[in-house]
Amino acid sequence: MKLMTYNILDGGHDFDAVLETIKTEKPDFLTINEANGFDENNNQKLKEFAERTGFSHFHLALSGEDDYHVAVFSKLPLREIRKITPLARAGILVVIDSDFGEICLLGTHLTPYGEDLRMAEINLLISAQTPYANKILMGDMNSLAKSEQYSVKVFSEKQATKFVNDNQIRYDVTERILSSASRYPSSRTLVRL
Repeated sequence: MKLMTYNILDGGHDFDAVLETIKTEKPDFLTINEANGFDENNNQKLKEFAERTGFSHFHLALSGEDDYHVAVFSKLPLREIRKITPLARAGILVVIDSDFGEICLLGTHLTPYGEDLRMAEINLLISAQTPYANKILMGDMNSLAKSEQYSVKVFSEKQATKFVNDNQIRYDVTERILSSASRYPSSRTLVRL
């Protein structure tokens, strides 16, 4: 099963290029971040996107602020669909039956406004997935990983407000995701930010 998450930036300024990327990659399950405008005219853009990319199952979670929605698309039926709230952006949990058994997939876009706010959101999302044995968390976490070895000096003032407190880079969200995954020793974990 091939999974893909894609932040298309403000609804995808070059919509045809976004569609071509999806067609080239051919995912079985896709999360779109910043699905801005996908809700307008009775979800016209959402439906067009699904039709043009070959997905028969899809759903849209509206953002808690602005227009930064999250959409999920699947070639397998969505057995369960639940919007996760409250989030500044959006989160949607779906359950599918696959060759691997039941899988809970959660597509999200965490807030860009600081690690403390993101921590509250990631804790909510992890909690929502706790009842499921097989789970995948995907999307735009707006967070940094220790393995990337950033320096405070590389950040602009705006970026620093997003990632730095007291001149220290914050990795709390990614560390929380990794610690949550490590509680399941029989599972394999892939975290790519």
